[in-house]
Amino acid sequence: MKYQFAIAFLLLTLSVAAQSGAQDAESQIRMRIDRLEQALQEKPILNADFPNFKEISGESIRSAREAVSNHRVFQSLERLAQLLSYVQGGRRGTEHLGTGSSALPAFEAKWAKANLELTAVDQQIRTRNWKNTPEALRALIESALGKVVPLMAGSRGFALSTSPADGMFYMGQAEGLGEFVKFCASLNLPRTGKAIPARSLLPELQRLQEKVNAAFVPPKSIDQHPRFIALNATLKTALELDAGKFYRGALYQYLDAVRSFGILDTAELDAGQKGELKNKIAALRATLRASKDDSILEIFAERAESQVSSAATPDEWRSAFLISSQVVLVCVVVCEVVAMAKRTSRKTIQVTLVRWPYT
Repeated sequence: MKYQFAIAFLLLTLSVAAQSGAQDAESQIRMRIDRLEQALQEKPILNADFPNFKEISGESIRSAREAVSNHRVFQSLERLAQLLSYVQGGRRGTEHLGTGSSALPAFEAKWAKANLELTAVDQQIRTRNWKNTPEALRALIESALGKVVPLMAGSRGFALSTSPADGMFYMGQAEGLGEFVKFCASLNLPRTGKAIPARSLLPELQRLQEKVNAAFVPPKSIDQHPRFIALNATLKTALELDAGKFYRGALYQYLDAVRSFGILDTAELDAGQKGELKNKIAALRATLRASKDDSILEIFAERAESQVSSAATPDEWRSAFLISSQVVLVCVVVCEVVAMAKRTSRKTIQVTLVRWPYT
């Protein structure tokens, strides 16, 4: 009996510790959102190229704060990543670089400094001990970090092809993502289950890209052109993350691409389907945080939960429906395939045959 009591007490202690860690993370996120809002109030960003900057950033802050208030930690981090990138891009875009021939050298100096700092962040993350980090947090960090290099390259490209001022916005976006990465690395958010195995998703990504290419025909390619652009951008990011061995980030982007691809052919939901879907999403969130780390799937469960509100758009209902069906299934299959491969792997001996010359 005393052993049963000891085990029960240990499980309760671990549960309380995990909940405490989540609360700490929520407090950290709230504080970061508050500081960002205060900075924008004290030093507004007035950029003629973005006349609606105040309204857009204000709505993003409200959305991020709402997510963390509803205990959707990962969704709030998704919103915070977008917000930091947008705000830092806007702030950089207002910097004066001088006139004439002095503008490009000024840009290059700022770019070199930013690149050095972002490279240091990249190295810190690549050598980080991920033992106690939730898979979802690692996926968000990897996804943000994977966008830094393309943004920095694009920044220099715009500076040379159009004007140095045009390159500043993209450099700022990269810096905002670097700031997001450092913030995520500082979060007190412990893992609640066993880490999932990871591997390259190149075969799955290539097959999905082939399906997207095959679907890109009129009238769908015309009627849903913006969706195809966003979908291909997500797949490109996933492929780049996979090539860089950021496999959690690649899985996160791949699942988002699966969801986006499904929306192309999913009909609008009726009232009965919406009612069933709400119950299904609630049940999904209740089953997560079990013996294994399902937090990458939890990112999408949180998103689906926020999308099945009374004010949801038809596309948000479609998205939630696809998360509860296709995304869940694909995630389970991918993770199980990796686990099976690890269980069936055996030690091997490499034998090299050498042919003696002239025999």
